[in-house]
Amino acid sequence: MKNTIQVFGLPRSGTNFLEWSIIEYFDGIKYVNIYEICDVSGLNIFGNKAAVKHSLPKLKYSDHIVVIYKDFERWSKSYKKWSKREPKKEIWEKYLKKSSEIDVKRCLIISHDELVSNYKETLIKISKKFNLQLKNKPIIKPEGYFNRGGAKSQPIKNKIYNHE
Repeated sequence: MKNTIQVFGLPRSGTNFLEWSIIEYFDGIKYVNIYEICDVSGLNIFGNKAAVKHSLPKLKYSDHIVVIYKDFERWSKSYKKWSKREPKKEIWEKYLKKSSEIDVKRCLIISHDELVSNYKETLIKISKKFNLQLKNKPIIKPEGYFNRGGAKSQPIKNKIYNHE
């Protein structure tokens, strides 16, 4: 059984934030963490079992995909701190190129900046793009960083996220 929608993005690009937002604000969503061997050459998790959200985007897990990315400088800084490795721009470029090759009717590519700056509008955009119903409750952007846990991650309330 496929997820209703599948989030993809390089590690440290906002995937936990986006997954939480979809689960929190969309009605009737089936979304589970799926793990397979990471196929993004150059990442520290390449060749290891990892969340598919960090693999190259593909329609294998859902009929609808949302890819989230950060601009290279912000992603590079965060990835280096997390992985203790210097990321190569070619990895980031290849990931976005592969994302842009997916059927535009089934894939939406959003920047982390867009999600943070226009939170409610971005969720409405996802809703309209894939004909998904938003829950009947106020949409409030979480303030904290997200802990690990993929689809089950939660905002850390005492660690406020500072969007630079």
